[in-house]
Amino acid sequence: MGPGKVFALARAMAGQSGVSSTSTPTSTVLTSQLTWVAGLAAGAEVLGPSDQALDVRPGASQQLNLMDSNGTARLFVTTGGRVGVTAGTAASPGVQFDGDTDLGFFRLAADQYAITCGGLTRKVFGGSITLTDNVATTICTIALASGARVGGTIHYSIDVTDNTDHQVRTGSVDFAAVDKATTLTSQITENDTQAVAVSAGTLTDAWSISDGTNAISIQVTADSSLTPTSMVIRFELSLFGSAATVTVP
Repeated sequence: MGPGKVFALARAMAGQSGVSSTSTPTSTVLTSQLTWVAGLAAGAEVLGPSDQALDVRPGASQQLNLMDSNGTARLFVTTGGRVGVTAGTAASPGVQFDGDTDLGFFRLAADQYAITCGGLTRKVFGGSITLTDNVATTICTIALASGARVGGTIHYSIDVTDNTDHQVRTGSVDFAAVDKATTLTSQITENDTQAVAVSAGTLTDAWSISDGTNAISIQVTADSSLTPTSMVIRFELSLFGSAATVTVP
């Protein structure tokens, strides 16, 4: 079929093209919606001519969407040529693998993505939270199923400036928690090896963990000798163990 052809696909079985009719519109630009005459049978394919590429081209300044039966875009190509997918969840990630639909990548929050294995969050990338000097700030909350046991590591970097001097502190903390019915027991330990670079003054930090009902919260307190105009922590989180759900502010 040449450019500008409008075609309808009848219900096709596997291996059949299902082309039922063609017509030539008055314009070479397709302005109406392309609609299936009937649904495709399981295993059916949509094929272009054997000697040509099959092009699907949206209108000017429009992105191409592949939608599910509810009309929600699950895969899209922007006008700039970038490919996007639905955000997904830990149980059903936006990028998943054939035959293993709870393994993959999903969007956890703005500018953050995570890896899920078996429907459980195992790695969080891109964590970034603004801190207030010498005030405890929650970095993440981890909800545990009854009887769950988890452990993990947070690698982090705290950077501070007062627009004249600058400070950076990097390090990692290990944590563990167990849930017995609704009773939580947890511990967090700051690792000894840290790197600190300052143009003036001092920068220290302290980590804590608090137990709630079937959930733990991890906090950090950063203390700078400067009067910060900006104090930000950036981090990655690794999580191991049984059923747990991660929330990052």
